[in-house]
Order: sequence, then structure tokens, then C-alpha cells
Amino acid sequence: MNDEKDDSVIRERRFKIGANIDIGDLGLGEDYEEVPDPNSPTFDKNETVEEDEALGDVFDPFKEASGEEAGAISSDGTVTSAPE
Repeated sequence: MNDEKDDSVIRERRFKIGANIDIGDLGLGEDYEEVPDPNSPTFDKNETVEEDEALGDVFDPFKEASGEEAGAISSDGTVTSAPE
């Protein structure tokens, strides 16, 4: 029974010690400088981006609709081109 009480005290102390972590030097503030990832490929501004044709068109849910895409409904309720 005494060992069980000591274990809970030790666990509580370890938990409190872990809470005193200083995250000030992690670079999350306004002085953030981007550190290059050694595993990421570098991109030259003069390089052209190759489009993966096998992937095709990917739906972007955050793109604002232009009204001219397939299946777009006009303000009068008509559809200019049928959806795919």
C-alpha cells in the first residue's frame, strides 16, 4: 500500500516537471525565420513547374467559382454547360 502511494506521488511530480517546458526558442513568434528543410526539394525561380497529367484536374473546394465552369448555374437559373 505504501508503494502504491509513492508511485502516485512520483507520477504527479513527473507530470509537474514536464509542464515547465520553455517553448520560447521554437521560432513561433514574429521573429520567425524560415529554416530550410534538408529533405525538401529546392525550387529555382527560373524552373518551370511540371504538371502531372496522370493526376488530371483536382477539385479545389476553396476556389471561388467563376460561373463559367461546367454545371454552373446562372442568376436566371439556366445552366450554360452540363456538368461532367
